[in-house]
Amino acid sequence: MFHRFFGALVIVLCGFVSSVNAENIPLRDDEIATINSVSAYLKSFGTMQGNFVQVAPNGGTTGGKFWIRRPGLMRFEYDAPEKLLIIADGIWVGVVDLKIKSKADRYPLGETPLDFILSDDPDIMKKTDIKDFYYEPGNLVITMSDKAGKMKGSLTMIFGGDDLHLSSWTITDEHGRQTSIYISDLRVNEPIPGDRFALHRY
Repeated sequence: MFHRFFGALVIVLCGFVSSVNAENIPLRDDEIATINSVSAYLKSFGTMQGNFVQVAPNGGTTGGKFWIRRPGLMRFEYDAPEKLLIIADGIWVGVVDLKIKSKADRYPLGETPLDFILSDDPDIMKKTDIKDFYYEPGNLVITMSDKAGKMKGSLTMIFGGDDLHLSSWTITDEHGRQTSIYISDLRVNEPIPGDRFALHRY
């Protein structure tokens, strides 16, 4: 079970490795305005916390709780029996399997898809190239790639409801495998203690 979800985590953390050569799609002025409003929404909160469900490429699921504090700080605690922990401290992303070890496997935050999500300036038009933009019932779907080219691949963010709140994101790897994170019970701009992001302990 652990290996299945650890493999999914590697995709989440290092999944921008595919070569996405699709041209940027043309956008109308009203679509650009919508994307800018989504960016403004993302910039409007310094903290975010709630519950999540992760869906691995093989369809396996696990869940837990998460905390995000911009810039650069994140904690994902996976429910038993997985006992996984992911912490971003602004420089590194650490993954710990609490059942077998206490030392984190570390990945540079700036080389992971989380870098945009945790950015203090998550400006979609400025920092990404738009690969797809469409509405589905109840949702706005935006697929993007890293404009700077450090992370090659695609990140899809889904915003739901009339207020276009963030509801999920999906990362696609070079083989078309997708790992999705669905969030619920979202609370924003509530204080989060700094020790939740103390990666140096692992």
